[in-house]
Parts: sequence; C-alpha cells; structure tokens
Amino acid sequence: MTARKPPRESGFYPSRKLGQNFLVNPRILDRIADAASLTGSETVLEIGPGKGALTERLAARAGRVIAVELDKRLAEGLENTWAGSGHVTIVRGDFLQYDLTQDFSPESRGIVLGNVPYSITSPILFRLFEQAAVLDRALLLVQREVADRMTAGAGDPGRGRLGVAVEYYARAARLFLVGPANFRPRPRVDSALVSLRFHTDREEPAFEQRLFALVKRLFRERRKMIRAGLREWRPDLDTESVEAASGVALTRRPETLTLDEWRSLARAAGDPA
Repeated sequence: MTARKPPRESGFYPSRKLGQNFLVNPRILDRIADAASLTGSETVLEIGPGKGALTERLAARAGRVIAVELDKRLAEGLENTWAGSGHVTIVRGDFLQYDLTQDFSPESRGIVLGNVPYSITSPILFRLFEQAAVLDRALLLVQREVADRMTAGAGDPGRGRLGVAVEYYARAARLFLVGPANFRPRPRVDSALVSLRFHTDREEPAFEQRLFALVKRLFRERRKMIRAGLREWRPDLDTESVEAASGVALTRRPETLTLDEWRSLARAAGDPA
C-alpha cells in the first residue's frame, strides 16, 4: 500500500522524513515564548523554526534571534519574511552540525528553543550537551515519553542513560503538556515542554568520558546487577575494591544510582587499561 502524504498545509506538504509537525495553537506558542523569560536583550537560537510562528514571538521578546532551518523550502520563506530585519537571522543548515560558539561563549551564554522532531531528539540533546559550556538554558518541546525519561530521577523505572546525562549537564523540569490537537499535522502522541538550565561547573573531559562510558555500558543490560555489568565491561576489574572505594553496593541496579553515586563508581573503577 502506498503511504499517504501528510495533510497539505497552506500549499506546503510537511516532510515525514524531517518529522515536521507544526505547532499552530497561538495560546501554546505564547506560553512557550513566555516561559523563556526574555528581557529584550538576549540572543536566542531557535532549532527548526518551520513556518516561523514561534520565531515571530521570540523576535518580539529577544534582542536577537538566530533560526536554524534544514528545510530549504521553509528557510526561503523565512528569509523573505525577515528580509531587512536587523535582529532576526535565518541560517540554512542542520542544527546537528551547528557550532554554537559562533554566537555564544562561556562569558555570554545563550538560550536555545525549539519544537524538536521526535526522531532526532536524543542527537539534538547530546549536541547541546557537547556545547553546554556556552549555554545558559534551553526550552524544548519533545515527545512526552522522552520528557519523562529526561526528568526521571534515581529509582524511577524510566531512569536511563538519557536521564543521567540530563542531570549531569543541567537542571531539568517538565513545564506543561501539549496535546496532538495543537499541531498540524497531528502527531499520535502528547508532547511536553522541558526546561533545561545548564550547570556552570563540570568535571574534566577525561572524567566525563569515563563516566559516560560506564553509564552507557551498565544501562545496556539494565536488569543485571552492577557487579555483573562491571565484570562484563572490565573482566580484570577488582569489583570488591570498587565497591569499597565507591561506597556503592554492586548488588544494586543502574537505575537506582544517584548522580553522585555514578561519579563515585566511575572514580573507583578508574580508566580502562
């Protein structure tokens, strides 16, 4: 059977490949723009502005808006709309390849907003984490299930690699839900707006690499006890010494660990030989 095209929106067919679901409810758009708490002087980067409904609201509240759009059709329309504007810049390109240090720095940290395509939410988040040193905060509209995983704390059944990474890089909060009826075309699931406020203090890069290698490996088989995961990751590791040094009982499972316990475990395990 031939796949049906998404509904045509004002002469424009949304792209399934790009995961285009446009937020069309003015009230929700206003709530998102208001949640950014802009004062009129900030530089804001918008991921995937689409037809520019949120861009318009951000432009009225921020000092400068940089909108990064991958779809050439939409980018052209946005360029026509904002031609001659002194404070809205349209960038044709893929946000996953975008260097935020062009616009922000550790001394002048930026704000990112976006209605994020469900299929690339995790890559977008990890791209933000890679450049977290130049970010103050982000507001992202994501699939509700992903929002739950982003904000899942230690002991939550939904706790996983993403939740640990989010907690490490930022303070996260789910602000409000957005139902499918607020989008065109309608997605099949609810969305949620998540706020991320990035931490200014982090570990050294080498330790971060070790920490997240450990997190990734242990969550690969999350039903196993930590001891079993460590032995499979590093067969030569003295797990008794790791347990004593970290203070973490290795009979526990990965989703029960707090961020501080992950740090202690990574320090005790040391670097792979």
